[in-house]
Amino acid sequence: MGAPLIDKRTLARNFSGAAGSYDRWATAQGQIARSLILRLPSGFEPGSIVDLGCGTGLLSGALLARFPRSSLTGIDLAEGMVAHCRERWPKGGRARFVVADAEQAGSLLREVDLVASSCALQWFIEPVATLALWAGALRPGGFLAVATLGSGSFAELDAAHREALGAPLPGLRLPDAPALEALVREAGLRAASLEPECITIRHADARAALRSFHQTGALLSSFPGRAPLGLSDMRRLIAAYDRLRDESGAVPMTYRSLRLLAQARP
Repeated sequence: MGAPLIDKRTLARNFSGAAGSYDRWATAQGQIARSLILRLPSGFEPGSIVDLGCGTGLLSGALLARFPRSSLTGIDLAEGMVAHCRERWPKGGRARFVVADAEQAGSLLREVDLVASSCALQWFIEPVATLALWAGALRPGGFLAVATLGSGSFAELDAAHREALGAPLPGLRLPDAPALEALVREAGLRAASLEPECITIRHADARAALRSFHQTGALLSSFPGRAPLGLSDMRRLIAAYDRLRDESGAVPMTYRSLRLLAQARP
C-alpha cells in the first residue's frame, strides 16, 4: 500500500485546483465519509478530533454535526482545500484548519480522542509509520476511524484500460482487508471493526467518468507509473469504457472502500 512515486507538491497542487469543484463531483467520497461516522460507537463523545487529509471538509462537517461539543483540527497538504474549509468554518469556532503534511511529526497534536480520515490514507507514502505516529497521539481508549479506497476500486476503468491498451490501469497500490489489518497491528492498535463497502457511481458517458478524476483532484497523471496518454490512446480508452455501459445505459465507476475502527489501549 502507499504511493512512493507520487510527488507531494504535485499532489497538493492538483487537489488545491479542485477545491471549487470537489464537492459537486465527490459523490462516492461523501457517502464513504458518512458511512464512517455511523460506525463510531454510541455513547462515544470525543473532546478533541483530528481529520487527516480533510479536503473540503466532507468528513469534518459530519464529525462536527455528530459531536456538537467537540473541537476539530483539519490537516491537509493542499492550500486550496484548507482555504475552502476556512471559508466554511471561520476562525473562532470549534474548527480550525491547517496546511501541513500529516505524515510529518511536526503536524502532530497530543491528547486526541479521535483521529479520523476518509479517502486520504491511499495517498500516504508511509501509511504504517503515519498511523503509528497518530496512534501515539491518542488518549488511552481513544479511537482511530479510517476509510480508505481498497483493492478492486475502478474495476470497470481497469477492464477498459486492459482492452484498449493491453495493460492494467496504473495507479495506487490499494489494500485489501488483510493488508489493512496488518497495517493496524504494525501501528500498535487494536482493530475494533473492519468492514467493506461498495459504491457504484453512474456517469452519462466515459468522458464524464474520467472527468470526475480531474474535478476531484485525483488526476490519472498523478498516479505512479502513469504517463499522460496520447490522443489516439485516450480515444481507444474512452471507446472501450463506453462499451461497458450498464443496463441503464450509464458508464459505471465502482469504489470499494474499507472502513476501519481501531482503539488505543486503555
